[in-house]
Amino acid sequence: MKAFFNKAVTTWSNKGLGIVIGEWGVTNRNTSNPDKVHENMSYYCNFLTKEAHDRGFSTFVWDNNQFNNENGRENYGIFDRRNSMTVNASWILKGINKPEGLKGYEDISIKHCVNAGKIFAESNPYEDKDVDHRKYDSSVAVLVKADEGSKTGTGTLYIGAGKKANGEGYAFFDNFQLFYMGNKEWYLDATNTSKSEFTTTKNDNDNYHTPSGINHNPDHYEYPVTYNIRRYFNVGNWESLILPCTLTGDQVKQTFGGDGEVKLSAFKEVNGTCVYFQTVDLDNEGIVAGKPYIIKVGKEADIKTKGDKYTFPWGINQTVKVNGPIYQVKGVVPPTFDGNGVTIEDKTSAGDKVQFYGFYYDPGAAPAGAYVVNNGNMYHLSSDWNSFVGTSWYVTITDADGHAKALSFSFDGDSSTTAIENVTRQEDAAVQTDGFVYNLSGQRVGTRNNMSNLSSGIYVVAGKKVVVK
Repeated sequence: MKAFFNKAVTTWSNKGLGIVIGEWGVTNRNTSNPDKVHENMSYYCNFLTKEAHDRGFSTFVWDNNQFNNENGRENYGIFDRRNSMTVNASWILKGINKPEGLKGYEDISIKHCVNAGKIFAESNPYEDKDVDHRKYDSSVAVLVKADEGSKTGTGTLYIGAGKKANGEGYAFFDNFQLFYMGNKEWYLDATNTSKSEFTTTKNDNDNYHTPSGINHNPDHYEYPVTYNIRRYFNVGNWESLILPCTLTGDQVKQTFGGDGEVKLSAFKEVNGTCVYFQTVDLDNEGIVAGKPYIIKVGKEADIKTKGDKYTFPWGINQTVKVNGPIYQVKGVVPPTFDGNGVTIEDKTSAGDKVQFYGFYYDPGAAPAGAYVVNNGNMYHLSSDWNSFVGTSWYVTITDADGHAKALSFSFDGDSSTTAIENVTRQEDAAVQTDGFVYNLSGQRVGTRNNMSNLSSGIYVVAGKKVVVK
């Protein structure tokens, strides 16, 4: 074997060509001395794989799912595909060479499986009708987690083919492609005022780019990304929320809950002049794109304040630099959508029109007569409210003549927000929800909702001095 491998090195490897041993194995003879046979099999496996590894060869062990000598079949079976992939030939796995620092085949896990029946059935989405090429699209995205104890954050990905069907037949996979998707990131800024398509602009004072606009995903990118949502939430208080992307319940809990608790309620219906929200069971549901919610986050942002800078790669040789606060959602498939927000219309029993207006950008203000949720309260505005931001919604009600009317609200699951309404002045709403922030010279510099964006110093909020560190 050594002489043969050395000849392969001289003939191909030394000329810069890679060598793959596409199929090798050792059959189990089931003699009267199985322990000795299995010991020899382990030795053979170790010798072959080590000699191949030392020369830079890649190898694929053959597994034909056969474990006895019926009808003269060769017993190259390792994993019993008729019995939940049970290992029936541990001596093979024991023998395979494991270079220092690698686990080899000690841990076996089936992460994703494409049913072969789907590939070969008629009228299925996997089959290319061009029978001259017979190409099948059975792609799947796999998140490879870091190996336990890894100091570099690297993980191991195992790839194989399995067949569970009884009787005759074979399982093959060929011409597969493996793509590293990297740590691609998406960006949604609640303070962005542009309705244009997402773009970046080179900064004058450094090598970074600044983003603007809304990413409608015009190229239909369909692989998971880290979705960066730049918005400030008051921890422990209800806020309105509407997103262009769908999140699972686990994503909501991990992103907005952390070690704390996150609560979520979704718009259910208008009954009479009452708008009903219903608690979302995050163990079974998540956030649906374009649907109005109220959320009570349990943690601060991952990138906490405006003073914290965050960078991520974008496009070809571009690095985007943005400020916090940013909540990062892992594993989101970017949505492809039209428009810059959502309008949802409903009717009361009296025929009054109730409309939700949700925005994926900062529209500048919520209008007089609208109802807004902020910092744990519902407010009815008598003048425009300039503290409104994107990824939020407001709701209005008008009669048949277009005149504004009163609404009540029911938030199931938290009585502290039930039917809170009727703040009569926009100034009252701003003070109670955000609190205008003044410096010691009496100049208004912001609102309490955005205090994380202020420089360190002493400020006055609602008549009290507040220290920002």
